[in-house]
Order: sequence, then C-alpha cells, then structure tokens
Amino acid sequence: MKKLLTRLMLVISMLTILAGCGTAKESTGSETKSTSAAASDNNKTVENKHTIKDARTTLEFDKIPERIVVLQWQEAEFLLALGIQPVGFADIPNWDLWVNIEPKLAADVVDVGSRVEPSLEAIAELKPDLIIGTLSWHEGYLEQLESIAPTALFETSINGTNYTNEYDKMLDTFREFGTFFDKEAEAEAVIAKLEKTISDGQEKLKDAEFPTKEFLAAMAYSGTQAPEFRLYNNRSQTATLISKLGLTNALTEPKGDGTFDVTNVEALTAFKDVLFMHIVQDTDNVFENNLKGASVWEDLYFVQKDQMYGLGGDTWPQGGPYSAITIVNKTVESLTSAEGK
Repeated sequence: MKKLLTRLMLVISMLTILAGCGTAKESTGSETKSTSAAASDNNKTVENKHTIKDARTTLEFDKIPERIVVLQWQEAEFLLALGIQPVGFADIPNWDLWVNIEPKLAADVVDVGSRVEPSLEAIAELKPDLIIGTLSWHEGYLEQLESIAPTALFETSINGTNYTNEYDKMLDTFREFGTFFDKEAEAEAVIAKLEKTISDGQEKLKDAEFPTKEFLAAMAYSGTQAPEFRLYNNRSQTATLISKLGLTNALTEPKGDGTFDVTNVEALTAFKDVLFMHIVQDTDNVFENNLKGASVWEDLYFVQKDQMYGLGGDTWPQGGPYSAITIVNKTVESLTSAEGK
C-alpha cells in the first residue's frame, strides 16, 4: 500500500509539472496601464518611461523594476540570461530537477510556492515592484497579484499569432525583455551564443552516418493509468531546433493545433525507421519501470534497432535561449556518442 501511495504521489506531481508545457490561447489587447503613482505627472512623457507588452496589455514604468517575482520558468530563464536574479521564484525544487542551464538560480532566491498555485503571502512579503507570470495559469490570480505589484502575464503559445513555431516567438520575447531591462547587448550576446551552438552542431553532424535522418522527439512520463508520450511537431521549439541540425521530423501530421500530441505507446507503432529522441526523468523512467518486456514496446522498430537517443530529464522543451542551447548540445552529444552503434 505504501508503494502504491508513493506511485500515485509521483504521478500527480509529474502531471502538475507537465501542465506547464501545454499551450493556451493568447488574449490580445491594446490597453495601456500605468504602474506608477507619478504617471499622471504632466512632466512625464512616454519617451521617459520603460514599457513592456505582455499577452494582455502594455505596462509602463518610470524606472526599471529591480525586485522581481517570476512565476513561470521561461520568463525566469529570460531574466537569468540577462544577468538578473529574481527575489522570488515559483517551484524551485522542480526547476532544479527539469532545467539544467547556466547561469544558475541564486541560492537566496525565495521559493513562492508552486507555479499553479503560488503563495500570495510569500510574494507580498518580498515587496516586489514587478510580478511576471503566465496568462493561462495566473489570470485567475490577476486581481490579487496586482494588489501586490504591477503584474505582466506572458504566454508561450503561438496560437492566434503570426508565428509558425514557438522558437521564433521565444527569441522575440527574449529580445523584448532585453529592451525593457536596458540589456539589449546582453540579449544579443546570448542569442549569438545560441546561434553558434546550432552552427557548431550542424558541423559536427554534417558527415555523421545514421540509419536514417528522420527523428521523433518525445517526452515520456507516467500518466494516470499508463505511460504517456508527448510527441513534438514542427511548431515546437524542440523539433525546430533538432531540425536545424539537419534532421527531419517524422511527425508530419499532428493531431491538433498545439506544439505536441499526447499519446500512448500503441500510437508509436506508426513510426518505423526513426531516431527516437527522448526526454525522461531518472525518477520516472517509464522505459525501464513500465515498458521493458512489454511486447507493444519491444516490438517497435526503433527499439529493436536500438535507435533511441536520450536527451536527459533536465532538458526543458519550452524554455529560453539557454534551454535551447541545452537541447542542441544534448542532441549532438547523444547522436555522436551513439554513431555507428
């Protein structure tokens, strides 16, 4: 019974974390909100203010915020990439488990609860001058959050936008953060590092020999009843980055308008000669714990041919520029170390 309860707790925790990878419809708006009591001062002009546009509106500040609480991981990564440490951050233990980037989160950053249900009391105690969250997760808390500090809610979804993939949207949003925080040069330096990483990866894989150039990128984890797989289509950041390395996504007909399909092991039988690129946690290795020995898994072509390439459990598929660098490096490392196996 104790083992069963432990298993159920792990599944609930995984589903909560993975909800953050989902997509959501973005709202748009042209309303502009002032975030300063001095905003009505006739001596102030728009040119004197610092503005940032989120998924709802445009926020104005008389000075760049310094005490920032961030409730979602991609936006936290934007801050870290610009050399900015938040005073508060949601879900630090799971961040440490799923996200492996440089620079690291400072040890004195205060955990403000989960991303789904942040602690309003903990946030208020930090006296922030800006709270950053996600529209699909935190809109229900907006009134309470805005009573503490100006709140900007962003969205990773590309639905309802002109973007064809979330990678391009990530880069543009990161640049907007750089402009808002007066760190344009820092943002461009990080993007240049990312582009060089991609270029270096292309060079390393250029002459590599693989059984196929087609890949299938997946995140595997325990579902409520059986292992589940998130298969990433070409709208996703993960598949976009792997494709930039010279490979071709085998998932050409996604089921919906999101960036991934959620499916089961039976659906994988539709994919034959592919390089199976997978993200799976060591603490929830469904390949070993659930699928090993099951004919539906063992009979898959890419399993029989040993065409499985691990990207690690700490490769976050919807992060910022440093998570993108991790995806590229882990892909190249996995493919080159397994070449000719």
